[in-house]
Amino acid sequence: MVAIGIRYSADFPNPPQILSLEPTESAIEEGEAAVFWCEIYIGSKPSLKLYIKWFKKLNEEITSDSPVMNDATLFRFGANFYRPITLPNGISTNPGPDGFYKSKLLIPNTCVADSGTYICLALNDKGFNFKNVTLTVTSTAAHSKKISPNQNCFSVSDTFLVVIAVISSALILIAVILISQQYCRGSSNKVVAT
Repeated sequence: MVAIGIRYSADFPNPPQILSLEPTESAIEEGEAAVFWCEIYIGSKPSLKLYIKWFKKLNEEITSDSPVMNDATLFRFGANFYRPITLPNGISTNPGPDGFYKSKLLIPNTCVADSGTYICLALNDKGFNFKNVTLTVTSTAAHSKKISPNQNCFSVSDTFLVVIAVISSALILIAVILISQQYCRGSSNKVVAT
C-alpha cells in the first residue's frame, strides 16, 4: 500500500489588521490642527477591496426616543453611536507596498467641540478591525472670540454622500459574500469521475 500526501499552502484573504493608530492621544489648543495616522495591513496578496472609514463617537446620552436613533448616517456598535467624518480634504488613504495602507485624518482649526474619541475602521468581505484615539482640545480665549456660536468647527455638509457611500459599500460587501458562498457551494457539489 502506498500513501500519497499532497501539501499546498494558500494565502487566504483575512480581515484587515490595524497595525498602529498614532498618536493614541492628542491634547491641543483651539485653532491647532489635529492629525491622526492609521496603518493597515491586508495581506501580501491583497485580493479583496479595502474600505477605510473614520468615525467620531457621540458623547451624548442616547435613549430610545432620542432623535439620534432616526439618524441614518450614524453607525452603532454595542451601546455606542458613531458619526462618519466628512471633512473636505481631511481624509486621505495611500496604498503602500505589499498590502500596507496608511490613512490620515486631518481636522484643521479645531475647537473644543472636536474633543472626543475617533475611530479608524478598516473592513473587507472577510471582516473588520478598528482602533480608537482620543482628542482633547482646550479652550483659548483668543480663538473663542473668532468663532461665532453658530459656526461649526468642521463641515458635515456631505452627509447625503456619506449615506450613499455607506449603503453602497454595504451592498457591495453583501453581494461579494453571497457570490463567494454560491461559488463555494457550487464547487463542493461537483462530483469527480474516477
